Amino acid sequence: MSRSSCNYKGFWGCDSCCDIEVHRRSDGKHVFIATEAPENRGTSVTNFAEQLATAMRRQHGMKPEDVIWIEHYPEAKDRRKESFDLVRFAVVGDTFRTPVWTRITEQAVDELMAGKRNVEDLIPIPSKNLSQGLRAWTLALLSGRRREGRPEHSHVEGCGLRSAERETLMLNAQIEFTIGGAAAAFCAYHIPRVEM
Repeated sequence: MSRSSCNYKGFWGCDSCCDIEVHRRSDGKHVFIATEAPENRGTSVTNFAEQLATAMRRQHGMKPEDVIWIEHYPEAKDRRKESFDLVRFAVVGDTFRTPVWTRITEQAVDELMAGKRNVEDLIPIPSKNLSQGLRAWTLALLSGRRREGRPEHSHVEGCGLRSAERETLMLNAQIEFTIGGAAAAFCAYHIPRVEM
């Protein structure tokens, strides 16, 4: 295990910092824990996740599939409780893109570091309702039956995900929609195919 302070230029060139722990597992994968530093006044580890994970992967000379990325926010009296999020990325060329966060426990972090659990063990599996709802919305949009609008909460209700996970899916859907024409990309990257 190694731990170091990481200083980086965040968005708009602002000075930013975090702490990074690196744990090497027996299977060759590395667990990176990016901890938001209390003194950080710049871009957070959440908002700079793709860039930090890409930089660490390159620095350690690793293949993307050998990186396990975790964000850690320590408890802060004025704002929050301690939290850990597993962050998964799409790989585009040589960089990580499109982060997806899953809240996990400290015990899950310990088990990931020890190699007792794998990332796949911690990913929530959306139900058929979620998949069908968002696919139906996307197909209607792409077929021209629906020319405007965004995915609605009714598309993700009853899907078996926690409220925070539904909000993340909705936010991702709205971001992809706003970027323009990326609703199909949303389904391709975020909605697993569900067998009927």
